[in-house]
Amino acid sequence: MRLLITLSAALLAGCSTAGDYYKSVDNTNSRNVELAKAYAEAEAVRYQALMRIAESGDSTAKVAAAMALAIGSGARQIQAAVAQPVRSEALDWASILVPGVTQGLSIYYNTRATINASDNATMMGINTNATFGKFASEINSPVVVTQPAPVVVTQPQPVIVPPTVVNPVVVDPVIIQQPGGQ
Repeated sequence: MRLLITLSAALLAGCSTAGDYYKSVDNTNSRNVELAKAYAEAEAVRYQALMRIAESGDSTAKVAAAMALAIGSGARQIQAAVAQPVRSEALDWASILVPGVTQGLSIYYNTRATINASDNATMMGINTNATFGKFASEINSPVVVTQPAPVVVTQPQPVIVPPTVVNPVVVDPVIIQQPGGQ
């Protein structure tokens, strides 16, 4: 899998021909700068001419010059056309094949992972059932479960204590009075 990814990345990197396209865009940009400078110079000359007409002419010429300034040149700014990017046949084929191959491989590996998870769950269930079955067979087996032998505990002969009467003696306790009345 790693080899496939590395190989496809190397092939796609080798198919890149964007360098020519960017050189073309750079050339186009420099031509656009030259065109803009020429346009600016032409507009400057135009405004100079209209200014001279407005200074030296009669009132009709002045109005015409003012209207020409207000309306503008009417000319569009011209830009050089950008070259189309250079197409690579290998890149075209890769753009067709890579998505399909990638999707097919991801479906394949996803299926394999799901089958593996299902097999693991099945084996776990079989092992769990076998373990509990073994427990049950041992619990019900008369060999495993036996009654212990009865234990005979001998008791010593009880001791009989005869009742005796004790003569109680009553002692008068001495009461001490504390000073303060309590």
